[in-house]
Amino acid sequence: MATRRSRLTRTRRRGERADAPSSALTSDRQQPLCSDHYVSNDAAFIAHVDGALQAVIARPDLVVLLGITPDSADGEYGWIEPGDPIMGSSPWDLCRVRQFWEKPFPRVAQALRARGCLWNSFVMVAYPSAILTVIENAVPALFNAFGSVRSRLATPWEDDTLDRLYSRLPSTDFSRQVLATCPTNLAVLALNGVGWNDLGVPRRVMATLARSGALPAWARPEERVCLGSPELSPP
Repeated sequence: MATRRSRLTRTRRRGERADAPSSALTSDRQQPLCSDHYVSNDAAFIAHVDGALQAVIARPDLVVLLGITPDSADGEYGWIEPGDPIMGSSPWDLCRVRQFWEKPFPRVAQALRARGCLWNSFVMVAYPSAILTVIENAVPALFNAFGSVRSRLATPWEDDTLDRLYSRLPSTDFSRQVLATCPTNLAVLALNGVGWNDLGVPRRVMATLARSGALPAWARPEERVCLGSPELSPP
């Protein structure tokens, strides 16, 4: 667990998803991390993940993102415009990625929703080699920087080696500098019929609890105590 915690700390310092190269290089021994995503139907969500997995098994070159069918024009999410369908035997709605928009203005987000664009859940399914290829093509300097640490991975020196590497890396935004280049092997699978929310901010947590009927009593308007009410005024 110490290795995982230190890697997360390095990621925060170096930019969004900056640990993608080291995660891909060590993916054979990675365990899933807890996520701050809410989904209304776990079974349906996992079925879509499995669909993405089957697509990747059939096409090992693909990096498949789960795209969320939006229920609002939220400009705080990243948005994906699906492109041409990827033909094959898969029953899933799998398309190439035409373009990304990272946190668009509200008016742009409304237009994107009207055009059938999707929220970027940042749930990715891919072979490590495919992710590394995307990174190498988009930011070769970042990819090459990890070449020197390969021999130290899975050794007692891994943490110290990665700490030194991260201390000198420039900040990298995986969304803008990698995904937004729309590599040809990037695909999106639409997650339909499942409510989804990124719980990264308190208002989304409260809205999700309210929609699911799990809002705690202290947060319900009728339960809030108004200190200026007559009942609490001194006699």
